[in-house]
Amino acid sequence: VVRDNSHVDNQLCVEHAVPNCESDQNFKGLAGESGKAVFNGRIHIHPGASGTNAELSNKNLLLNPGAEINTKPELEIYNDDVKCAHGTTVGQLDAMQQFYLQSRGIPAAEAKRMLSLGFVNELLMTLPHEKVAEWATPWLEAELAHTTPAGESAA
Repeated sequence: VVRDNSHVDNQLCVEHAVPNCESDQNFKGLAGESGKAVFNGRIHIHPGASGTNAELSNKNLLLNPGAEINTKPELEIYNDDVKCAHGTTVGQLDAMQQFYLQSRGIPAAEAKRMLSLGFVNELLMTLPHEKVAEWATPWLEAELAHTTPAGESAA
């Protein structure tokens, strides 16, 4: 989560050097106000890593027009006997979903916060350590309470 004038730069390289390696990485980012986020993730499959199964996903939400997200997933493969995938998306919250929540009496900033939390909740629910999720959820809710569109309150 980046907001205000903050900047985060995530650089990741996963090395698969032996046979039958497996990795499944799923990153999500949120950028509000004039925050800037950078993601560069690389999976490197070495010649001896036959049978490797590796995936890398980076999905992001721009919460304000002034926010910026630059993302670049990479695959570097030196073996023909592997199954690898990578992908990235950068988008905005669905206006129809926001409208639906607002038509039910939820203020715009709260609707945006709820949808943003829902976007990341998929990851929180799959964390292997329950204590990390118990810490991350209230922290994320607090961060999202401060990430609002220009001119709106975080009420």
